[in-house]
Amino acid sequence: ARLIAVSGLRAGTVAALAAAPPPEAAALVEGFLEAVFPVTAELIAENPFRREETVRRWIEAVGGAVAGEPVEAARKRLEQLDYRRTLAEYEKAEKSRLVEARKRAEALRKAAAEAAEAAKGWRE
Repeated sequence: ARLIAVSGLRAGTVAALAAAPPPEAAALVEGFLEAVFPVTAELIAENPFRREETVRRWIEAVGGAVAGEPVEAARKRLEQLDYRRTLAEYEKAEKSRLVEARKRAEALRKAAAEAAEAAKGWRE
């Protein structure tokens, strides 16, 4: 709400909603909140990418458009900014990192066991 109230989004929002009023305002807001989840107010305040994503999601929710930007370019930019996708990619990378760390640890353990076995025969 703050982004709309203190930015240029207010006039654009009013114009977009006047041109195509939603059947239910509550459904519009619910859809917007669903689209931006799990972005929080703290993320919006601290991160310019989350701010841009939130603004673009609002514009999309009210049926507006970014001035001077083709619809396809706006869609692609929103895909690039998608926080859910970013989180999913991070989780995938983190899982891959953990799997690789386990493999390295296992290889080290195996090498240490082989070295101990080789040294055992030499000492006897």
